[in-house]
Amino acid sequence: MLINPEGEEVGKIDYSGAWMERGEYYIKRLSLRGTDVRIPEFSVIRITKPGAISIPTSIYSVTVRVSDLFNIPIQGALVKLSADGYEVIEYTNSEGIATLNTPREKYIIEVNYLGQSAELLEDASLRSFIEANVCFSLFSLILVVAGAVIAAIIGVIILRRKRSSKIGRRIYRYAEIS
Repeated sequence: MLINPEGEEVGKIDYSGAWMERGEYYIKRLSLRGTDVRIPEFSVIRITKPGAISIPTSIYSVTVRVSDLFNIPIQGALVKLSADGYEVIEYTNSEGIATLNTPREKYIIEVNYLGQSAELLEDASLRSFIEANVCFSLFSLILVVAGAVIAAIIGVIILRRKRSSKIGRRIYRYAEIS
């Protein structure tokens, strides 16, 4: 929300833009998804010609990478960032990464995937990249089950060979005795 040189409020300006006359405008209020953001130290914007304006502000970008115990990235994990009433939710991409923005330095990251959850309390001024781990991804769960099945099959084969070799020895001994 801006105030024009005559002291009148200019309508909301969003990502699609707005037409504004040339002059100096004062920043009255900034918000990100309905949450107020601290107004920058300089609060004057000068419009001299048509184009895009940039307003540097204290919005932190946080990248979260979600992986399992085998460090396999997890796609589709729900990542929720909460900070003093502000909340944003994203899902991880194919590399297991979700990028979220927050107007607050301190925040909580909550990761949910296949009934597993992890919660981390963080500070955006100290860390902008976070590694979150959950025990199993769908892929690692399939690997573990496949490994167990293969181990069971190998165990059955080994037991059968031992039994068949014992039976073969008995038949051989029986043949020697006769």
